[in-house]
Amino acid sequence: MILRFLITCWMIGPLLPLQLVFTALPTASTSFRQAGVPNSAAPDPGNDRAWLSTASDGSERTPVEVTAQLFTLGAGAIPHPAQAALPRLRRPIPDRLVVLTFDDAPVTQAVFAAPILHKYKFGATFYICEFPPNFDDKTKYMSWEQVQHLDRLGFEIGNHTAFHTHVSRMSREQFHKSLAYIEDKCKIYGIRKPVTFAYPGYDARSKDLDVLTERGYLFARIGSERVYDPLSDNPLLVPGFNANGTDPGRVFDAMKQACDGKIVVLIFHGIPDYEHPWVTTPPQLFAQYMEFLHKNRYKVIAMRDLAKYIGPDAPEQDTPRGSALVGKQR
Repeated sequence: MILRFLITCWMIGPLLPLQLVFTALPTASTSFRQAGVPNSAAPDPGNDRAWLSTASDGSERTPVEVTAQLFTLGAGAIPHPAQAALPRLRRPIPDRLVVLTFDDAPVTQAVFAAPILHKYKFGATFYICEFPPNFDDKTKYMSWEQVQHLDRLGFEIGNHTAFHTHVSRMSREQFHKSLAYIEDKCKIYGIRKPVTFAYPGYDARSKDLDVLTERGYLFARIGSERVYDPLSDNPLLVPGFNANGTDPGRVFDAMKQACDGKIVVLIFHGIPDYEHPWVTTPPQLFAQYMEFLHKNRYKVIAMRDLAKYIGPDAPEQDTPRGSALVGKQR
């Protein structure tokens, strides 16, 4: 099998450099390290890529078929047959397009961050879970009434599982139930049904992507500390930058990467985070980040708003990335 693979690569060398082929075939543990997941949480490499070498009828795929599948999925995506076709652009991606996301429902997001966001008319997504063991302590976490108020203000409420359980630690049925728990809570409080998801601990598992698709989720966010390229990244594995800590230069540098068709997704937790201080963003730094986005005329949106630019049913774009239209604000 390996010899046949190498011979095939040599035969198509002018079209597909051998180095690129091997770059496109990371081990599962490498993929999960890039996603910010500890090795202990990564699934078995053999199981995770088993679908790659086996066709739907059970026959063995040729190396060319495997390589073609990887290129269809795009670099940086965790392969999955249910996500074989990347979405097209509905419209060119403007420069300075930033998505703000907030995880875990710490109370400071409602009392400190939300008023600043509202002042600047920024969009944002709040990924809600009932984080154990102290979710009932409302000096640390939001109440569902506060979550409801965020929805009323126009912010997006996203799904972060019921109790911040890593996806790799749940069966398929448990994952469905965990998503349904937050969906049902949103229904009880009159909150719009979540259509985007954030992986707890950035722990993404390829074989569970179709669960999100089945439940109507459009986008899902991991970690990865890199920019989001909608032409190569899977929409259910959107990378983002952590904005916690006391190094503003790192965050400002991340923001400046929102250009040439790339989108920056920022990840915040508590501001500050009383329960998990290691993911705190100091309030004064958060205020500086938001002022920077405002003064420099960034377009700041929620995750669900990506659907205005990206979608599986969008017409094919004739405008190449990097053209004059791409840099314009919309």
